[in-house]
Amino acid sequence: MANALERQQGNAERREQEEDEESKTFEELGLEPSLIRALIKKGIEKPTPIQEVAIPLILEGKDVVARAKTGSGKTFAYLLPLLQKLFSESESRNKLAPSAFVLVPTRELCQQVYYLYPA
Repeated sequence: MANALERQQGNAERREQEEDEESKTFEELGLEPSLIRALIKKGIEKPTPIQEVAIPLILEGKDVVARAKTGSGKTFAYLLPLLQKLFSESESRNKLAPSAFVLVPTRELCQQVYYLYPA
């Protein structure tokens, strides 16, 4: 029984190492250095799987519908490309109208978004 448990733990550790080796960096996803520095200050050093898929597509201007578990990084997956676009456009545009509008379905998610990026 102990051998089976040790094998399972060893397999889990190998999978985790393989995922770490295969995972991309925020830089490889196309995020600008200023956003990456802000993420590192928050203790976020590598993207989650949902972020690896969604961020490049959103930066390309594609529509993305994503579904993942709570706590998987979905909010940052759409906020980071949005912030990058806003920061790049802020120098060339007057502030006559809102640049972005984030609509969320629940009060709890609204609070989460607010705390991730207060206005």
